[in-house]
Amino acid sequence: MGIMTPSSDSKTPGASAAAGIPAQPPASPTGGPAESRARAWLDRIAACNRFDPGRCRPFRVSGTRVGWVAKSAVTALAAAGDWLSDRADGVDLSPRFDTPARRTAAFDAMAEILLAAGMIRRIRGERYPVLEDWGRPLLATLDRGLAPVFGTRSFGVHVNGLVASRDGPKVWIATRAPDVAVSPNKKDNMVAGGLPVDLPPRVNVIKEAAEEAGVPADLAAQARPAGMVRYRMDDTKGVRRDTLFVYDLWLPQDFRPENRDGEVACFDLVDLETVAALAADGQACKFNIPLVLIDLLIRLGVIAPEDPAYADLVQGLRQPV
Repeated sequence: MGIMTPSSDSKTPGASAAAGIPAQPPASPTGGPAESRARAWLDRIAACNRFDPGRCRPFRVSGTRVGWVAKSAVTALAAAGDWLSDRADGVDLSPRFDTPARRTAAFDAMAEILLAAGMIRRIRGERYPVLEDWGRPLLATLDRGLAPVFGTRSFGVHVNGLVASRDGPKVWIATRAPDVAVSPNKKDNMVAGGLPVDLPPRVNVIKEAAEEAGVPADLAAQARPAGMVRYRMDDTKGVRRDTLFVYDLWLPQDFRPENRDGEVACFDLVDLETVAALAADGQACKFNIPLVLIDLLIRLGVIAPEDPAYADLVQGLRQPV
C-alpha cells in the first residue's frame, strides 16, 4: 500500500505530545482563490445538483412527502399489482400498507419486481430510512439500492483525517481500489460510508474508520461533527437525495491509515493546496468528494469571505433536497 508521509520534523506548537492532536484546529493560510478555481469549485457543486423533475413524480407515504419516484418505476409497478396510487399531484404508496412493517414489506416486494424488470441491479442488503427528513418519524425502511428509484433521502458519514504540522494542516486522502463498483481509482475521503437505519452516525463513524482506515475505536471516537453537505442529482435509476454528515478527526503525526475492507488502494497525506486542487478537478475524485473538500476548505479559512464566490459556495453545499 503506497503511503505518502509528512517530514519527520513537522511538529505543531500546542499539539498534544501524546497524540499529536491540537486542542484547536491550527491556523490555515488564507487568501482569494483564482477566479478559475472558484468557478471550478462551483462547477463541482453544480454537477451534484443537476436534477430534472420531469423524469420523476412527487412520492408520498402515509400522506408525507418522502421522495421523487421514477416514472419508469411507476409504470413497471402499475403492471405488477396494486402497489402505488397515481394521482394528478403525485404518487402515493397504497394506503393498504398502513403500518411501518407493512410498508417495509411492500418496499421489499417492489424491489423484487424492479430487480426482475432490470431496473435495479441487485439487492444491497442494507436498510435505509423512508422519512421526510432527518429526525422525522420513520415511516418504513427499504433496501439501499431502491432509494434512488423512489428518490428517498440517503444519509452517509464522511471523515476528514487531519494532521497538524508546522506548515499548516495536512489531510489524508484515499485512492479507491481499481475493482470497486463505484468510482474505481478515484480520490476519496479517508473514511466515508452510507448510514444504515440501524446505526447512529457516531457508531457508524467508528465502524467505517476501522474498516476503511484501520483507525482504533478510541481514536475514531474523537472525531468531531463538523456539519453536513446536501445535494440532489439525477441518477440512472431516478434521483439521489443525499445528506453527508461531515466529521473532522485530528490524528497523531505517527498514525498511518491502513485499509482493511479492500476498497482503498492507498492513502496520501497532502497539503491544503493539493486539497484545493483536487476539489476543483472534475475527474480526480469520486463525484461527491469535492463538496466535502470545499466544505473543509471553508472551515479552515482557505476559502474566506473576501472571496467573491464565498456565499455561493457556502449556500451551494446545503441546497434544499
